[in-house]
Amino acid sequence: MFNSNMTNVLLKLSEDGDYIAISTYCRRHGRRGRFLIHKEQMQQVLEARPSTLYDSDCGNHVTIHNYNDTLHITFDWLSEYSDGTLKGFRQQLEVPVVVFTELMKAGEPMRYLYRVRHAQARIKAIPAAKVIREVQKSHIIRSAFRKALRDSFHWKGDTVTLYRDGGMDFFFRTASGCPAEGGLILHRTTVRTPVGMRPKVYYGVHT
Repeated sequence: MFNSNMTNVLLKLSEDGDYIAISTYCRRHGRRGRFLIHKEQMQQVLEARPSTLYDSDCGNHVTIHNYNDTLHITFDWLSEYSDGTLKGFRQQLEVPVVVFTELMKAGEPMRYLYRVRHAQARIKAIPAAKVIREVQKSHIIRSAFRKALRDSFHWKGDTVTLYRDGGMDFFFRTASGCPAEGGLILHRTTVRTPVGMRPKVYYGVHT
């Protein structure tokens, strides 16, 4: 299960031999361990060749996409429990390319505070009109869908087009290509509350 960050995130950057070390801190999730990315890989992304970097380290994952001189960074911080299940949270940040280029040029540790952007992407839902009408018939699912549209697409200046993807799930494409496409998937589960187990319905973004 993923929880997306909705708080400001402090990014700390430093050189570590042939690597760039990245760590994050936010009030909600605290401090996270360092993520190491090889300088050659980082340099290629800064020059947009290729424009997207994916890497993993100790079970955690990072995706960095260079779009219009801004690095769109997604961290998936994961924890494994004794029963083999994985839980974690996702941090999504936008950092100017110049922050990383200055680090690699000067070699001095740097900090960058990412402030949450509340601007929404434009949503085009006409291709998914039939499934949206089905969603509207259930108060619980309708509420989950509205919450997902409110919280999931904080992609300033972008346009997200929704399509039907079976059942009450959605497939989407973006005008920016960051990410190019993905799914808005309906999840049904149960959660423990002070009054016992209760059903939970929510939509999650998968890219």
